[in-house]
Amino acid sequence: MSKIGRNESCITRMESMMESIFCYSKLTKENSYLDSYRKQLPTEEFNKVFDEYSRYLNENFDVKLNTYTDSEGCTYNTLIHKKDGFCLI
Repeated sequence: MSKIGRNESCITRMESMMESIFCYSKLTKENSYLDSYRKQLPTEEFNKVFDEYSRYLNENFDVKLNTYTDSEGCTYNTLIHKKDGFCLI
């Protein structure tokens, strides 16, 4: 796999992780769940992806709390698109 392909795959995984963090916590660059992406991507690229995708999430999605409870009593949140109402996760 080329370096470009590896970076695209890493960016896709990073954006997915950012969605989870946004849904359950405060999304910051310092969040430890982003450490592996920070190590894999050049600093400038990590910062660009974080800034752009963070802005996209903040501008387009709200978090709906406790949308599902599993058989063990764990509750889950959902990202709801502000304009269309569709669920992202």
